[in-house]
Amino acid sequence: MSFDDLKECIKGIHIFAITPFKMTGDDIPPVDYEGVKRNARFFAAVEGERVITVCGGTGEFHSLTEAENRKIVEAAASEAKGKSPLISGIGGNTEAAIKMAKAAQEAGSDVVLIMPCEEIITKGEDAIFQHHAAIAEAVDIGLMPYRNRNSLFSIDLILRFLEIPNVVALKDESGDINWFRDMIVATEERLPGIIGGEMLAPYYYLAGASGITTGVACLVPHISLEQYRAAAKGDYRGALRIRDKLAPITKFRGKTGNTMLKAGLEMMGLAGGPIRDTKAVMNDEDRKILRKLLVELGALS
Repeated sequence: MSFDDLKECIKGIHIFAITPFKMTGDDIPPVDYEGVKRNARFFAAVEGERVITVCGGTGEFHSLTEAENRKIVEAAASEAKGKSPLISGIGGNTEAAIKMAKAAQEAGSDVVLIMPCEEIITKGEDAIFQHHAAIAEAVDIGLMPYRNRNSLFSIDLILRFLEIPNVVALKDESGDINWFRDMIVATEERLPGIIGGEMLAPYYYLAGASGITTGVACLVPHISLEQYRAAAKGDYRGALRIRDKLAPITKFRGKTGNTMLKAGLEMMGLAGGPIRDTKAVMNDEDRKILRKLLVELGALS
């Protein structure tokens, strides 16, 4: 697949998958690789403009070893290949990121999401560009730079990214819609912009976004897709109504974190487990609230 084709394929909702861990009593809960497969099978069966992302922030990237990262990509790719584009998170300094990108390519990833690295960011935008260019030269898959409040890429840097054929999209979670729109105009819509979450999505879709990253879509992908399709048709009021429909569960996630996503997947017969660093799981009272929300949204009967 050409990089131009890949740019088209990754437009839509990016389901940011949790990483399921086993409740074994170990100090560090082990990855549930069969659970990764089961969840990926569910996401890949969603019909429409959707992408699966593993080992991102929602997937507890920073708690994973390089070996675990690769095995998670392999597990997800075994279910997603030929059905859904697969993106995986990589990070670290340039040497580490290149090693992870090569492993991701070998494991079946179509695109790597380049997590911001403080060591690189503090050196300035020339260093950031060279970091991405070196990764791109090392692999034959797509790259997605990641802009957030700790890594505020300038539009000049984004224009330089256009010189790298592998750069197929930008993930922007800075929260600055004016910057985002200016970027879309400056790049003449040559670089798909992917933003975070359904709550601001209608406004960003109007500003030119090509898709969203979403953890909530782990549980209700059909609703996130409905919002994307409404916006794609120019029905931004419809997209806003869907935003309002998802507001209660999104706010509940703000209170409970990714334990909500994991508990919800378990209720749906999929894999969740604890948060790795804290071993946290959702309490019984919050589970009752979550079940009610999922019933209201049609994810459970």
